[in-house]
Amino acid sequence: MRRLLLLVLCCLVLGASGCALGPYGLQAARYTRTETATVMEVYSFGGTLRTLDEDRGATLGFRKSAYVYEREKLSGNAIGQEWRFFYTPNLAGAPVCRASTSVGVELQATPEISRLGLGVLDQVISVGPALGESRIVSFSYDRRNPAVTAVYISHNLQEEKQTHEKESN
Repeated sequence: MRRLLLLVLCCLVLGASGCALGPYGLQAARYTRTETATVMEVYSFGGTLRTLDEDRGATLGFRKSAYVYEREKLSGNAIGQEWRFFYTPNLAGAPVCRASTSVGVELQATPEISRLGLGVLDQVISVGPALGESRIVSFSYDRRNPAVTAVYISHNLQEEKQTHEKESN
């Protein structure tokens, strides 16, 4: 009986502290799918360790982060919103935009920024392509209304250039 009580007490303490490691833990995510984009918003409270390559770091406090992705052409998921709790899987590919608001202690170790902050940190960063990759990206994103998000990407610029040259001749 004593062990059971200790186990319950440990679970309550860990749950109240709001720990999360990567996509697992005490956090919630809202996935908003539009015709051309998918927005993943993650809400976490407590100690959070982020392992996503584009957003590596840790937070002690509250954090809301949003990742804007191009929507998969053959995606079977319908347009709309879906909530996930305790397991918030990351989407495939790299986001074109990353936005976050943190209140508390924030450690960032991303490809663009390495810093330690205390207080309120609010940022929106557009994420460029991988080294050696060329693409043209056009996107619109409203943090208050992710349902109006749009992403348009030209992936193969060399093919488009050749097609344009053929049409010009």
